Amino acid sequence: MWKRLGKGLKLFVRLPRDRRGRARLLVAAALVLIVSLVALPGGGTAPAGAATPEITIDFLKGEASLGVPPWNGSGNFITGNLGAYPEGSIVNYRIDVTVTTAPASGTVVIEYGNVGPCRVWVNQLPTGVSATGGGSASAGSLSSSGNDTSAILTVSFPSNGSYFIFFTLKLTDDAGDCATGSTQHISIGATTGDVKSAGNKTVPFPADDIIRLPDITVIKNIDRDGNGSFESTAAAGEYCFRLDGGTCVATNGSGQVVFTNVTPDGAHTITETQLDFTQGTYAFVSGSGTSCTFSGSTATATVAAGSTATNATCTFNNRLDTGTITIIKDAVPNDAQDFSFSSTCFAAFSLDDDTDITLSNTKTASHAPGSCTVIEDTPAAGWNLTNLVCTDPTSNSTVNIGTRTATIALAAGESVSCTFTNTRDGTITIIKDAVPNDGQDFSFSGTCFTAFSLDDDTDGTLSNTKSAGHAPATCTVIEDAPAAGWALTNLVCTDPTSNSTVNIGTRTATIALAAGESVSCTFTNTRDGTITIIKDAVPN
Repeated sequence: MWKRLGKGLKLFVRLPRDRRGRARLLVAAALVLIVSLVALPGGGTAPAGAATPEITIDFLKGEASLGVPPWNGSGNFITGNLGAYPEGSIVNYRIDVTVTTAPASGTVVIEYGNVGPCRVWVNQLPTGVSATGGGSASAGSLSSSGNDTSAILTVSFPSNGSYFIFFTLKLTDDAGDCATGSTQHISIGATTGDVKSAGNKTVPFPADDIIRLPDITVIKNIDRDGNGSFESTAAAGEYCFRLDGGTCVATNGSGQVVFTNVTPDGAHTITETQLDFTQGTYAFVSGSGTSCTFSGSTATATVAAGSTATNATCTFNNRLDTGTITIIKDAVPNDAQDFSFSSTCFAAFSLDDDTDITLSNTKTASHAPGSCTVIEDTPAAGWNLTNLVCTDPTSNSTVNIGTRTATIALAAGESVSCTFTNTRDGTITIIKDAVPNDGQDFSFSGTCFTAFSLDDDTDGTLSNTKSAGHAPATCTVIEDAPAAGWALTNLVCTDPTSNSTVNIGTRTATIALAAGESVSCTFTNTRDGTITIIKDAVPN
């Protein structure tokens, strides 16, 4: 029968039996064979020393067009110039090897050149390193010489045959800027161990053929002092911008964000977000740019790749996000009287409340977020601040009628209005009409005035009239009990609003005084006459 002794080697041995059933080995010849098994092409064997292991590099090839890993050798790998690749993309490479007298192992250096200081290739180890046929491959020992980079691939194969070693290199995001008319090469360098390379193995890569992908540069300008000129750029990290709703990228120290290698061709949206409010809160005002339009605070940049990329620049202009403060003067009744104000919100100003447009009844202006005050100066005689109300969406502003002060807490973009209501005093006139005119004094009490007296004669020492301003209100004037011989015979009040009343019995005028109104009340007192009856008896 055949008896297997080792890989690829068989020995033919016949084992006959004797009559008793016991096996007896008949050896036709003594065969002593010491074999050292070494794998040969096609799976053969050879005695030790008959051949040396070898991994022969037949070709270095690059994929003619952009491919997608994993690779199985079916891609269009060529030794000539590769086609146009976009910036930032990966380029697939393949080493074709023939393995004899396996197992075999060793190293090979991959060299990738750059254009002077301009880097065509990302300075990193090759990725996607693999081998077919059960072989292994790994990358290590990245090194640089001048502007060029090299890496070592360590490979091994367990059996003979023709196999592939794959690896990828990545173009830099600005590789297209390295175009100088020269051609870069990916080359096989030094080998060690069982790896052998016959001749110069290179794949040309024309830098001029790199497809330049477009960039979108976003610039943030800020008007920090509110003077209308965008004199400042955003600080690092003060703003961030999103491209097509993606990750928000913070501004650099120049107040810019650059989106590189933008794909696909066409329109892309950019939106902004303020991150740091240390220097203030700012609102979008306008935008401009190259290949960039604005709809509100959203920019649309239109870009395209090519041998010369169509890039875009979008400039966002923001200013201090001021709020609005409005001060309203409400005079009751409407009047041309001027009211002056001092303020930390504005410079001093005046308002009135009439139809004459020379002076408005409203002061409106933008103001930076923060707290400030508006104070009505002491009003003219006959006028009083009777109400002060601020309308504040955040309810943070306060008022104090006693000090005629509105303290306004203005938030960014907020509108706060404060109305100062001043009411003019009315006038109350009390008239004493004595019938007949007489020097008799009549005293009065009540809540409209302090006690006072009147008479009705030509002596100017005491008047027949009491007239004074009074805040709108209801009050009373009461004639005290008149002197003997005098009686209150009439009490009439003239009131434009007809709200005042009289009571002769209690000698009381109840005056309902409206703002700016004049009410007069006449107390008529009549002196008793004298009747004398004379008895004349004749004779007495």
